[in-house]
Amino acid sequence: MGTEPTAAGRRHRQRVARARTTGLIAGLLLMTLVGGCSRPAALYQEGKAQLDRGEVSRAVKSLTLALRESPRNDLKLLFEIYSQRGLAYMRLNQYEEALADLDAALALKPDDPETLHNRGLTNLALGRAMAAREDFEKVDELGGRPK
Repeated sequence: MGTEPTAAGRRHRQRVARARTTGLIAGLLLMTLVGGCSRPAALYQEGKAQLDRGEVSRAVKSLTLALRESPRNDLKLLFEIYSQRGLAYMRLNQYEEALADLDAALALKPDDPETLHNRGLTNLALGRAMAAREDFEKVDELGGRPK
């Protein structure tokens, strides 16, 4: 007898691996729900992590889902989602979409220097030099961007 696994043995190991993966995912989901992290917050975290890894299109999808499912009264989460999705759209060179999201974020938190800076960059990309200048001046008034 050789050491080569049989087809039945390979299928069995694949089923076991799938079951473990499914169990792991279910466990993580349960921990998220029990731990007080809502589905929209979990989707936001997923989108932010995807953006950090350079998976920009996937990040937009996750952040869009998070936005759809977010309660309208969770202003902090809404701000974060709009801000991150605006950044994602910037990276995709979809500047009109980026501007809409950054405007929505700034409607919730008007004095956020990072979001103002990103809107300034977006305005520059759209050829709106005066609007960009206003954003950058406000960032300076607020003490600059955080490091």
